[in-house]
Amino acid sequence: MDLLVITADSSDSVYSSGDEDEEDVIPPASAATAAEDIKGHRFNEETGLWEYWIQDGSLLLQQAIQLRHTFCDANFGRDIYGYLKAAPDGGYYELQPPNVPDMCNCGAGYAFPNGETIAVSHISTVYTRHGPVKHKIWYRRCLSGTRECDIGPGEKEAIHFLTRDTGAGDEIGWDFADHVLNSYISFGSYCTIMNSLYKRVSHNSALFMSNNTFIAWFFSWISKFNLEYRQTCSICKFTPKILAADGTKIGINIRHSTVVAIETPTNDFTVDPCH
Repeated sequence: MDLLVITADSSDSVYSSGDEDEEDVIPPASAATAAEDIKGHRFNEETGLWEYWIQDGSLLLQQAIQLRHTFCDANFGRDIYGYLKAAPDGGYYELQPPNVPDMCNCGAGYAFPNGETIAVSHISTVYTRHGPVKHKIWYRRCLSGTRECDIGPGEKEAIHFLTRDTGAGDEIGWDFADHVLNSYISFGSYCTIMNSLYKRVSHNSALFMSNNTFIAWFFSWISKFNLEYRQTCSICKFTPKILAADGTKIGINIRHSTVVAIETPTNDFTVDPCH
């Protein structure tokens, strides 16, 4: 069992570059769950970093990687834009949606009385270790046509989609984790390595994700593990109300701040300096 420590350099940004039309929302962990009771996280007070216990190597992931290895220059070649082809005729590799539930979020449901469902498709880019591949993604749409209720593939194919346009095989996430564990690499450096790898395979290859897109994809991907990475204040828990500052300049406009002398205690709590 390994530890993953995520770091970022000055060139890394957590904001989208604008080349995606929508982003997944990472749901916050339940405030009722105490951090010390959540398996899979630890805060290293010496380094000031969060550490994650992670595992990979499932049979599903292995089979998915082996399938994606068949999308290569030797088998099907590339299109004029440098994307790997996934079929001899140059067509897209198609991903079918999973089985739909009886009801969707808007309440309209997915199936007509005769059992038929609505299927819509979208052309997406899936990034692999040796190049990007265009996929035709099929979604099940609810009877009201609400896009937010669409159900698409990805889980059983070991692919995580950041948006409808952009996805990557889970092996990309694990590969970045391996780099971090062994070299403390940054997001930007990993993107540079992947672009070099792509060009080493084919000079005509399309590029890897942009730095900002990869940051967004990775944190969206790692959110699937439901790891608790926040260290809470012993007083406020997950709803911070108190800010203590001693000799620190805070970026708050003085007109919008309420300052209480730190020598004047407002309660009997003892705050750990690590917080």
